[in-house]
Amino acid sequence: SLFLLDYQRQNFGDAQLLPNSDPGFNAQNVSQSKTYSTVEDYRMGFELDLGRYLYRLGYAIKTAPYINSDLGKQNLFGTGIGISYGPSTLDIGLTYQTSNDRVYFFDQLLPNAAEIKNRRLSAVVTYTFSL
Repeated sequence: SLFLLDYQRQNFGDAQLLPNSDPGFNAQNVSQSKTYSTVEDYRMGFELDLGRYLYRLGYAIKTAPYINSDLGKQNLFGTGIGISYGPSTLDIGLTYQTSNDRVYFFDQLLPNAAEIKNRRLSAVVTYTFSL
């Protein structure tokens, strides 16, 4: 059995264009620090090894990079099974992901964006043969 916990943190508000003495770069840096915040990524997973069979479960959350907005927030749930046949392994995995995005219909300069909640279900099948 295996248990995984992972935490990652990125502060997009602290990113800077240099040199900061340039008035244009400084204005952009101030604007960016008022727009972007810290993104935190939490991931956890569990794998149960029962000899010939492997069972997997995982969950992940990624917070939004914008201040006072859920745009870019992601949730992911995954499950899978692995089956060994001597030198061969068959892995089957399913993931379900939700995320909040903004889509512009014509041009990003026009205020015609729609906020969309995406839902994706993905399946992956992998066959591995070892010599």
